[in-house]
Amino acid sequence: MTSAAAVGYLRRRTLLRSTRAYVRWVGKAVGWWTVGYLVFWLVAFVVSGVQLVLVPAAEPLPSWLAVVPSVALALWLGLPLRVRVPPVHLDRRDLMRLALAPAPPRAVLGYRLSLTRASSIVVGALLGGAWTLLARSYLHLDAPFAALAVAVLAVAKVDLAWLRYAGSSAQVLRGVDAGTAGGVLTSVYVLSAAAPAVFALVVGEPDWSFAVTAGLASTGVAVLFAPVVLAACAHLAARRSLAESWPPRFAPQSLVLSQLGSLRSLQVLSQAAGLDLGGGAVGAERERLLAALHDAPGSLRPRRSLRRPPTGAPVWRALAWRSASSLYRRPRAQWLRLGLQAMFAATAGLAASGSLASQAGGPALPGGALGGPFGGAVAVLFAGFLVGQVVAALLGPTPPARLAPLAPSARTWGRLVPALTVLAVATVVTTVLLGVVLGSAGGSTSAAGFAALALTAALVVEKYSSWTGLSPTRFEPQAVAAIVVALPALLLQAFGYPSWTLTGQWVLLAVVLVIDV
Repeated sequence: MTSAAAVGYLRRRTLLRSTRAYVRWVGKAVGWWTVGYLVFWLVAFVVSGVQLVLVPAAEPLPSWLAVVPSVALALWLGLPLRVRVPPVHLDRRDLMRLALAPAPPRAVLGYRLSLTRASSIVVGALLGGAWTLLARSYLHLDAPFAALAVAVLAVAKVDLAWLRYAGSSAQVLRGVDAGTAGGVLTSVYVLSAAAPAVFALVVGEPDWSFAVTAGLASTGVAVLFAPVVLAACAHLAARRSLAESWPPRFAPQSLVLSQLGSLRSLQVLSQAAGLDLGGGAVGAERERLLAALHDAPGSLRPRRSLRRPPTGAPVWRALAWRSASSLYRRPRAQWLRLGLQAMFAATAGLAASGSLASQAGGPALPGGALGGPFGGAVAVLFAGFLVGQVVAALLGPTPPARLAPLAPSARTWGRLVPALTVLAVATVVTTVLLGVVLGSAGGSTSAAGFAALALTAALVVEKYSSWTGLSPTRFEPQAVAAIVVALPALLLQAFGYPSWTLTGQWVLLAVVLVIDV
């Protein structure tokens, strides 16, 4: 028995057994009649939506707008040009049984590649079909082969991504670097897909003659020629790159990716059961695995750290050191992003508090007042959400409460000290910049209102995430913080007492401080 036949035999034995077990599990847990019923109504809703979209618009949009999905398709399929993570990986069973066996890599990875290509075909066909309907309704443009063209390009994307990954691992195929082959094919594809946009900018009308995405705006079968040629070249190059050896880092990265998949499955099952394991030890393990996947320097043993607090220091200082060290160990490029994000949130918060101060009769930032009876409330809601995002990004890892019981107040203030420090510095810088640009630094009333807003949002994000077990980076804690912060403005303006909003903001802050969870 050859090695390829042995791989096929093992695949049939394991996959058929797992498929039968999965079918039995779905029949017992969900029921196939229920699945069929849901599929029927899904098809009915899809058909109804398609019928609504098929109604042509009375005045079509300009046909040159078809270059927008062409450029978007180029960005989706062609970028980034360098891939550091394998687009297809093996699980632990395949790594132990097949990757170490005397079998060619393309026979071992063939099943995984086939699954990835099949899913890419489905996604590409759905996107292309949706574009066919939208183009016919709103552009009065016929593109019957868009689904096939996008599906073929999606298949080519899988092979191009593998070639770029193999090239980043310095794998050579018969004297030609795999990354060079993938980069050349990708560059040709991106330039071809962007050609209609270039012609539209220079000449005024897009020219689809040289575009590999011509199926988005043309009706002839010839539009499938360029995508098929690109997919065939990428497939042959990827197959040749898997003929002899694996890329050097493929096995350890596959092991890390399989562990991340297991964590993701555990989190999905826990959320379905009403729990969330996104924080705590699971969150720290996920960060460690991601650092190992991307080969980040100092991922397992950090190279830089802050000075530890003394042994007899309070608990909140130890937690603050833990959060500050997590922020300090991040790449310096993220520091700039977090600083800009904090300044943007401070700008929105000062504008919102300025509008509230103007409604209360106090000084405000120039341009801070927003029109409409609920303008201030909407501004506070938006600013609270932005502040919640900044605080969630700066909280640091969740302390293991089950292993080391902590006082809620110590946990809250220990995690919030670094975040509030960064937000305070960003607020001062933003106030100075606004003073230089607008000619006024704003009143103390608006600054005090923003302080109450920011403190309330930060406390709600930390306490709600710790109480529910949700990760603070999820949408729910940030949305709850924004709604809670906007309650005084919403209620008091609705009842006709907008001048009490700032006082109500401080009362709400006192209530949030009292709640000890």
